Amino acid sequence: MQPQLRYNSRLCTGCGQCASQCPRQVHSFLDGMHKVDFTACSACGACVDACPSRALKITGYEADPRQIMDVVLKDRRYYGTEGGLTVSGGEPTLQPDFLLELLSLARQEQIHTCLETNGYIPAHVLEALLPLTDLFLLDYISQAAALAKTHSCICKTEIMPYHSLGADKWEELGLTYALAGIADPAPEQKRCWESILHP
Repeated sequence: MQPQLRYNSRLCTGCGQCASQCPRQVHSFLDGMHKVDFTACSACGACVDACPSRALKITGYEADPRQIMDVVLKDRRYYGTEGGLTVSGGEPTLQPDFLLELLSLARQEQIHTCLETNGYIPAHVLEALLPLTDLFLLDYISQAAALAKTHSCICKTEIMPYHSLGADKWEELGLTYALAGIADPAPEQKRCWESILHP
């Protein structure tokens, strides 16, 4: 992931310190409104350092699998016998070389591995993942009840309905949230779906 600037408008006081420090004119103020040109930003962090209200931050960084494993190993004593490394995303299998190297390092360290995926994985990648992955969390959107009844290898199914908790992140990154206006399902709706899945 390339580093990106995030802007939280709720924290901004409109002081203009970011605009005075930014070498690329990413920040402008017009009629009391702070405008951010995310396309001009190089994520240098000068504006972040200048912001007294912490409305700005850089998110994301580049790391290789060994650097990620070094972070994982720092928390090893907290894993006990049930914890370990869970790789999720986005879709982690879209970076198969990185993923395979990370899981191989975890296997060498005898750390439990879990992969959260949509399951759309090329066969050769899946074959390489199988011996390195202790648990797969599969995001399967439809026909879950029929799938659970016809595949004995599925040990648990759970309804995890759509939620809009991440909508603010899209705004902070200057992106349009494609699912704006879609309401979160009510708890009663989830119970209804669960009664169909587990009669």
